[in-house]
Amino acid sequence: MKRSLLLALFLFSLLKAYSISGGYDYFIFYTPEGKPYLEVYYWVEGRSIEYKKVSDSKKQGELEITLIISDKDTSKVFSFEKIKLQTLEFDINDSLMGDVYNVKRIMIPAGISYMELSIKDLHSTKESSFNTKDTINSANITTSNLFVSNIQLVDFVIPTETENRFSKGGFDILPYHGNYYSSDHEKILFYTEIINASKDLGKGGKYLMNCYLENAVTGLQLENFFIRKRMKAEDYSVVLSEFPIANLGAGSYNFVVEIRDSLNQFRAKASVTVERESHISALTEDSYRTISTENTWADGLKQDSLEEYLHSLRPICEGNEYQYVKNIMKENDPATMRKFIYAFWTSRYPDGPGNPYRSLSEFKTYNNLVYYVNEAFGTTLSQGYLTERGRVYLKYGAPNSISQRHIDPSAFPYEIWSYYKLNSQTRVRFIFWCDDLSTNDFRLLHSDLRGEIQNRQWEKMLYSRNNTWKGDENEMNPNFGSWSRDYYNNPR
Repeated sequence: MKRSLLLALFLFSLLKAYSISGGYDYFIFYTPEGKPYLEVYYWVEGRSIEYKKVSDSKKQGELEITLIISDKDTSKVFSFEKIKLQTLEFDINDSLMGDVYNVKRIMIPAGISYMELSIKDLHSTKESSFNTKDTINSANITTSNLFVSNIQLVDFVIPTETENRFSKGGFDILPYHGNYYSSDHEKILFYTEIINASKDLGKGGKYLMNCYLENAVTGLQLENFFIRKRMKAEDYSVVLSEFPIANLGAGSYNFVVEIRDSLNQFRAKASVTVERESHISALTEDSYRTISTENTWADGLKQDSLEEYLHSLRPICEGNEYQYVKNIMKENDPATMRKFIYAFWTSRYPDGPGNPYRSLSEFKTYNNLVYYVNEAFGTTLSQGYLTERGRVYLKYGAPNSISQRHIDPSAFPYEIWSYYKLNSQTRVRFIFWCDDLSTNDFRLLHSDLRGEIQNRQWEKMLYSRNNTWKGDENEMNPNFGSWSRDYYNNPR
C-alpha cells in the first residue's frame, strides 16, 4: 500500500508584496457506502491580506477562492467552485488580524484526478495570489480488501452541538496543520477510517488495530510506543483516538495505524510522518567537560575514529556545539573528544531502564547515515556530510521523493527534494544545483523551509546557463522551466 496520501502545502511569502501566506491540507476519506470524497482545508494568514477601508473606523479584506477537480486523462471537470470570502471587519488601526479559515468537502471519483486551488487577494495592489495543482489518488474500495484511509492529525475535537462545516461523525474536528510536535505535547490526536473489514474478515470478526511509532529514517519500530486495540469487523469504522508521546525524544517518526487479523497476519496500514521537537538544550562547555565516560560505550571508541565522529556532527549541532567541536579538535585530547561525543548523544537520547543503550543505538544509526551520505553525496573535495545535500539529509532525514535532472541543455544540473511534512510545515521542497558543472557538489539554491535559503529567483538562476533575463521580470520564456515547475509542483 502506498504511503498515506496526506499531502499538504504550507505557503510562505518572502515579501508581502509578492504573495499572501497561508496554506492548505487535503485528505481523502470515504462515505459508509464506500464512495471517496475530498476534504480540503485552506487558510490565509490575516496579517498577509490587504485590507480596504469600509467605514471611517473599519477595514476588511476579501479573497477569491477557486477550486477545481478534473479527470487526469480527459481533463473533464468533476467539480468547479469559485467563491469570495470576506474577512471579519477590523478596526482601521489594528495590526493583528484574524486568519481566514474554511473547509470544503467534495465527492470525487475513484482513481487519479487533479485538484487545482487558487487563492487571490482581491484588494492587493500588487500580484498577491497562489495557484497550485496536486494529483489525487483515491482507492476503489468497493472491490478492494480491508482498507485504512488517510490519517488526519487533529488539533482538538469536541462533540457537535450545532452542525457546522467542521462537524463529522458527531464531532467538531479541527485538523492539526503541520506535523511538528513541541516537547510540551503529550499526545497525538488522530482520525482515520477502517473500511471493508467485514467483507474481508466476516461480519463481527475479530481483528487487531496496532498503533505505533517507527524511526522515519531507518523504519525500525520504537520500543515502548505501541498500543494494541481489539476491534470487531464492520463495513465502516471510524477511529478517533489518541496516542501518548510524553516520553518521546526529538526526531522524525512515522505514526502507523496497522491492521492484523486474529492470527496476527498483516492486512493493511496507513502512516503519517511526525516531527518531535528537541526538549534538550544544546550542550554547554561545563556539561560535557564534567561528564564521565568510564564504563560507557564511549570509552571504547577507537582513537583514530574520534575526529571523524566529531566532524560529522556538524549538520545536527545546535547553538555553540560545533564551536566546541572545533575547540576540542585543537586540543587533540582523546578523553575530551569521548566526553563530548557521549554527552552529545545522551543529552538528546537519555539512557533509561526501558532502553539502557538508547544513546548508543542512536549514535550507531547516525553514523550509518553518515556512511550513506558520504557514499551518495561525497565529492573529490569533501565528505558527503559537508555537502548541502548531505547536511539536509542528516538534519531532516530522507526526503519522500527526489526529482533529478542532471542533463538539460538549458539548465544547470539540479535536484528537487520533497518532504510531505517537515517541522511545522508541509510539502517542503529543497532545490539543489551544480552550477560549476564538474564537482558533483550540488549546492542549495532555494527551500520553502523556514530558516533555510529562500530565493524567489531560483528558476531564473537555474535556467541562466544559456539564457538571460532582464531586471526583475516575473515570467520566463514559457519554453524554459517546464520540467522544474512540474517537478516542483508534482513531486515524483
